[in-house]
Order: sequence, then C-alpha cells, then structure tokens
Amino acid sequence: MTGWRIGYAYGPKEVIAAMENLQGHTTSNPCSISQYAAHCALQNDDGNFIAGANAVLEERLQLASRIVNSMKEISCAPAEGAFDLFLNVEKKFGKAYRGRKVENVGMLCELILSEAKVVVVSGDAFGDPTGVRLSYAIGTKQVEDSLLRMKQLCDAII
Repeated sequence: MTGWRIGYAYGPKEVIAAMENLQGHTTSNPCSISQYAAHCALQNDDGNFIAGANAVLEERLQLASRIVNSMKEISCAPAEGAFDLFLNVEKKFGKAYRGRKVENVGMLCELILSEAKVVVVSGDAFGDPTGVRLSYAIGTKQVEDSLLRMKQLCDAII
C-alpha cells in the first residue's frame, strides 16, 4: 500500500519468524490508521483492487524503465517487489553541466532537483554512493514528465 508503509509476507514459518525478529529491531510499527486501511483493503477486496493497483504499478514500471534505460551512461537494475528504481549514476561523476562539475551523488541529486525539478534520494542513504533512488508510485503522467526532464538533464551532463 504505497505511502502507508505497510505490507505483508507469506512464507515458511522459520523465515517469517526471522523477518519479524529483524523488523522488530530495525523499524517501528505502522500507525493504527495504516493498519486499519490495510485490513479493510484486504477484507473488502474481491481481487480487483489489488490486481488493478498492481497493473497500474507495472505499467508505470515499464514506462519508467524505458525512459531510464534510454539515459546516456546511466544503468538500472530491474525492480523486484518495490515501486522505486535504483539507478547507477557513477559514469556522470567528474563530468559537467553548464560548467558545474558533478563530483558526487549528493551533488547530482541537487542538480536533478534544481534543474529538472525531480526529487531523487541519494544512494548514500542505502550504502551506495554511486546510485540514486526514485519512485514511480506517482501519477503515470508525472512519472513520464519528470523522467523525461531528468533524461534531458542527465544526457546534457558531459
């Protein structure tokens, strides 16, 4: 449930127990509003809501992947089980945009925000100083427009 910070998993009892133990020590619990919303969605869904939501996210993933994969010197691992992409932007380091040298991922994130008006998260937050994370869990038109602006900027970094 995008934005509600809630989800669930199904698997062998031992694996779920280990996941629960790890989660219990690394994050807090979702608020009661998120829990009730998830409960209602699962209790009242005839299969159409979740299937529809998944279809929309898959469509946005395909759109986002096509645009990202067309960006010069940027690569992206396939998304699996998330609604964001993690881009490798290392080849942009040391290059410049309008005389402004891109020295690191933080500087690139600032440039993407100021010039393309797109918010990305530095890979530093995830232990990877060569990547940026971006979400495609927004409107389809917003995904397309923002990634095309980001592509135009990134392709101009030479």
